[in-house]
Amino acid sequence: GDSAECPTGQICYFDTPCDKRMQGNPNGNGGVPTGAPSISGMSDLEGARNFCGRSLNEAMETCNRELHCPSGLNGECPEGMYCWQYLPECNVNDMPTPAPTISPKPTPLPTP
Repeated sequence: GDSAECPTGQICYFDTPCDKRMQGNPNGNGGVPTGAPSISGMSDLEGARNFCGRSLNEAMETCNRELHCPSGLNGECPEGMYCWQYLPECNVNDMPTPAPTISPKPTPLPTP
């Protein structure tokens, strides 16, 4: 496709339709996707499906809690990555939460 065919603020990729999830780009800070609320907290509208990547494919292949960018803004991503919105196969609500870190019991100081 041609980016000129896309609505303002969207970019076009070869052999894909122009849609809001394509807005993660160097000059944009994303749009507002639509979606139904999730069962466990953050809804799709609130960014549960937004993840960082150098490309759309990388974002879809590597989505994880560390690369989640709920606001849809590129500034939430590591340097060189962009926030890609509404990735259909990625949802932070479906990802396991990290196991809690258990600290060892403190050792009492010896009494003099």
